[in-house]
Amino acid sequence: MRSQSMEDDFFPCKNGYLIPYYKVCDGYKDCSDGSDEFEGNSIISSPCLEEECSNLNARCHYGACIPLETWCNGISDCADGSDEWKLNCNKNNNPDELSCESGEFIPKEWFCDGKADCEDSSDESESYCSLKQCEEFRCKYGGCIANDRKCNGKKDCIDGSDENMYYASCPAVLSPVTRIRLRLAAAVCKITYDANHDIRNDNENVHLTPGSSVDVETRITIKCKNNSTLSTNTAQEVRICGRNGWDDEIPKCLQFCNADLLMRSRSTIADCKRYTERVPCERIEPNTVAVISCADGYHMPNGLDATFSMMCRNDGRWNKEKVNCRPSCGKIEQDPTSSKAPWHVRIKAQSINVCGGTILSTNLVITALHCVFDENEEVLDANYVQVVAAKRFENNTIVTHTKNVSNIYANRSVDVVLLKLSTPYILSKNIRPICHKFTSSSGNTVNKNANVHKWPTRSAHRGQIEFPKTAVETLSGRDCNAQITADQFCVRPTSNWKSKGADLCQGDSGSGVVERRNGRWHLIGIISAKPSHGFICTREPVAAVDLTEIPEMLQQVIEADVEAKYDAE
Repeated sequence: MRSQSMEDDFFPCKNGYLIPYYKVCDGYKDCSDGSDEFEGNSIISSPCLEEECSNLNARCHYGACIPLETWCNGISDCADGSDEWKLNCNKNNNPDELSCESGEFIPKEWFCDGKADCEDSSDESESYCSLKQCEEFRCKYGGCIANDRKCNGKKDCIDGSDENMYYASCPAVLSPVTRIRLRLAAAVCKITYDANHDIRNDNENVHLTPGSSVDVETRITIKCKNNSTLSTNTAQEVRICGRNGWDDEIPKCLQFCNADLLMRSRSTIADCKRYTERVPCERIEPNTVAVISCADGYHMPNGLDATFSMMCRNDGRWNKEKVNCRPSCGKIEQDPTSSKAPWHVRIKAQSINVCGGTILSTNLVITALHCVFDENEEVLDANYVQVVAAKRFENNTIVTHTKNVSNIYANRSVDVVLLKLSTPYILSKNIRPICHKFTSSSGNTVNKNANVHKWPTRSAHRGQIEFPKTAVETLSGRDCNAQITADQFCVRPTSNWKSKGADLCQGDSGSGVVERRNGRWHLIGIISAKPSHGFICTREPVAAVDLTEIPEMLQQVIEADVEAKYDAE
């Protein structure tokens, strides 16, 4: 193991770049040429061969150390994939046997003995045999045979290298034509190591292990496994080994990162780049960087910048969890086409516009319980209730957005109900939630700066769409003429009677009582009691339910309805 003093030094990659020493032999190729683990396909030249692993680490075949808990976890954490080789992961009760890649067990001594004993020939793979100790003759691919079996006229190495006049120095007693044939036979094509390759030797109808070699005129079919995809974006590819190598480049098997992770959140927008080129956020190849920003109506969680970057690793996993943004509650945009109360909605029960309501989240709306009663004062079926929002304003006309309700959460002890929408809202400058807290409220204290918003109407003198509001004050119990319960407080209009929307009317039931704090609007109560019988509107005090007094069951529904800060990987 490298000494601690070297942790502050840098490792020189073969291509001249420097990386911190702590990244060397950690299972990932941090040098672009891979020389911090092993260069190309040659693990014999690995700087990790003499690496010593602690008891908390497992040793890759070429020497790197990885955390013990990642060994045989279904994901390649060694650069050569040896932590997921079946001979390392498949176990049986016989310690003298090892597993082939195809699953069967054979004696340990049969591995790398020159003869293919596994159905898929994985016991003679170059990636495994090249580091095996060999006391006598080593075949070209790494297997070992006795010295007296070399140059005996019989192919004892699986690659025939023991009879090769150039590699094994066998006596040149053959005819010139045979020599040429042997020279051609000695030429081989190397299969680039890729743990996700599924390659078949079509000449012999056998599977090849990643990193092995084949003779000239061998035809191979290349597929991918482990949920990876060929870089050619095809199901399979065919290559033929010629005198000068492969007839075309061997395609890689790419493990794409989860693109759904970027698209399934309503709160974020993803912009993807691979190196310097902008790419679609669909088939996410390794080394692709996704820059996450917030969608309209959302902001980054506290402590994070306006954008957040994450990179797709070579193993098909993101290097960090994706952040979800938080709704920008209680905020009104300065754009003149923006809603002046983007949280205010209209509640339709049995197709009749009866009440106002307030958006708490993309999924929940709060209103008065009596707004969804039937004639027998029973809570309506959710199928008879709809929520209407002002989606946008065009040519002095309201473009509405109607949503069905999938569930109604009610507690008959208080005049408040929660409506669960069948599909969530897409937030915008015209549709946003109100801010709300259950720990503090000004409802039961005197407050002269609250508002109750109404459904948009057309201004008679300007012909424009407006969001009228009634300025109200909250009253202490002794100043309230209306009958209120312990969970209610009184509100009374304060605007001049000539002002539009100065009164509170029957259609205002269920609307939110809101106040401005620190630049944002907060919900403090819900209009409950209607004006006295026989009056459509009133300037007298009316009762409102204090938000902090709603039943704990309803509070829990609201608090649980938030998007997680991070998406699971």
